[in-house]
Amino acid sequence: MFPNWHRPYIMLIEQSVCDVAYGIAGEYAGTNGVSPERAKLWMKAAKELRFPFWDWTDPSTRDKGLPKIFQQEKVNILTPDGRQQQHQNPLAYYKFTQSVDGFNNRMEVPEWQNQTSLDGPPQLMAYFREWNRTYRRPNSRPVGVTEDYKALDADLMNMEIPFQKGSWAQLTNDVANMFSFPTDLPPEQRANAWDQFSNTTFQSGRRDINDPTKFHSPFNWHATSLEQPHNRVHLIVGGLGHMGDNDTAGFDPIFFLHHCNVDRLLSFWEYVYPDYVAGTQGYLDVDGETRVPFVQGGGTYIETSEQQVDGETPLMPFRKLDYTYWNSRDTHSLNWFDPNGDDPRYVQNKNYTYEPIGFVDINKPAPTLQEREWNRGYLQRHFGSNPAIIKLENLPIFRSVPVPSLGRSALSSGAGPQFSSSQVEKYRHFIVEASLSPKYHSGSYTLNVTVQLENNQEIVIGSISVLARGNSAKCGNCLARRATDSRVRGVVNVPPELVSKLTEDQPIDEPIAHQSIDHDSVPAFGSAGAKKLVKNMLITLGSHVMLPSGAQHGRLNKTIELGAGERDPAAPVVRLLSSDVHQLDLNDGQDNAPFNLVNWQDHGSPYGEWTRLV
Repeated sequence: MFPNWHRPYIMLIEQSVCDVAYGIAGEYAGTNGVSPERAKLWMKAAKELRFPFWDWTDPSTRDKGLPKIFQQEKVNILTPDGRQQQHQNPLAYYKFTQSVDGFNNRMEVPEWQNQTSLDGPPQLMAYFREWNRTYRRPNSRPVGVTEDYKALDADLMNMEIPFQKGSWAQLTNDVANMFSFPTDLPPEQRANAWDQFSNTTFQSGRRDINDPTKFHSPFNWHATSLEQPHNRVHLIVGGLGHMGDNDTAGFDPIFFLHHCNVDRLLSFWEYVYPDYVAGTQGYLDVDGETRVPFVQGGGTYIETSEQQVDGETPLMPFRKLDYTYWNSRDTHSLNWFDPNGDDPRYVQNKNYTYEPIGFVDINKPAPTLQEREWNRGYLQRHFGSNPAIIKLENLPIFRSVPVPSLGRSALSSGAGPQFSSSQVEKYRHFIVEASLSPKYHSGSYTLNVTVQLENNQEIVIGSISVLARGNSAKCGNCLARRATDSRVRGVVNVPPELVSKLTEDQPIDEPIAHQSIDHDSVPAFGSAGAKKLVKNMLITLGSHVMLPSGAQHGRLNKTIELGAGERDPAAPVVRLLSSDVHQLDLNDGQDNAPFNLVNWQDHGSPYGEWTRLV
């Protein structure tokens, strides 16, 4: 219910801002000396005002980083007499008028608190009780705080380093991957697809009892969740500051512009997949027959532990025009219904929309299936995914893995009865899928997926963030998530350039501990060349955990012999997977035909053992 709950939240913010704008415009219009014509202009401006969104997928983010309007201390506004007047910038930060009940200072890593060695890790504190305003990427000081916007921009912007494009590139990739679900899933699988898209826990994935880090449901499209780029932006912007913690994020003004963009992306996804919702029948279980209800693990302030939730669960405290609570069914889509007509759904009207992305216009009536496929293909390309233009020369042969019968509901490939599809030649899609535990660290953290270059430089190719609360948080849901090890799932695309390089080259400085691994034991179904490529990737890929302050908390140690030592059950688990890519044959409009990911193979975890750096 993550995106559903935030929709009425953002609607209320816009309503409040517009109400204030009308008041200010009315005051300006009534000022002595303001002409009737100018007064009308003020009222017209208030009427046309809408709440803005920060589009962090826009190329300007790649080129310039965080927009300067969020950073500058002062802004100029137009007064009733036509003069420019300087005011405090309301988007730069929020200044507290009093101490906030529930704010607690948080040691970034509590177990480091008594560290006495000068060579030990830093003892960093977020001074939420002392800070009298919100901060982005602050240093760890109670007073005299500085914000590191330079580091924030460096995280976002494009980089001239092989395989590392900056967070903007990954954020756009994340959004493109949200549109990799087929549009023609049978009705019984649609709640599963919504579950994978809407949140990072992927409840319907059904964790394996013998290995809770793995999903064993066959209804898994390995798509990116909307919550994944959402979490990443929180930590990029916040660092040790307010946006990096769930308890404090909503006090930073940028929070609302960020969430407005998340809602915008949700709107386009709903337009492509109008029937993919949580519903009221739960999700399809691994046997392809049984339906299992969604539950709220640990409960919330209005729900008991393990209480069943569905599309009709109230989204408190938000009410509609008829004074009943919004629910997920109500919040779905931005469709508008005439209040003067016979359709009772007019109480669900949101009365707002978003501008088109290219020719994808969510204000047009319900599109046909072919139109939705065109829209999906256009959005995939708009956000940077177009496998048809990438050629991996000398790519070895990967064969399809035999899939057992799944009862009456087989996993759809997306090539429905109306459309055939063709495999994209000389291309294979590789991802790293991660499972991150809330027990590994007491607060927010980020897993960086890395590769090693010739000069021993470790390059980050993608990141997955866990947005959490610290140990001081006492909310029932937070405690339950940690107690039940409610893991975060995330996906990182492996750059095609790296795949191409490792098709030809040996990995850099192969660890002695891994040299004895023969090709036959490599989990890849295909030719000897396919096994060699996968082995090279398992050796080359690494990962480490970074805390919001920038301190490194743990890493995949490539020098330890495989299987040596006792594994930390809370440690991150990453797995390499790959798939064929098929493009739908749409006849007309083939330039916008979408891509589906099919014939998945699980290649296991990159070689190494996880070690904490404490």
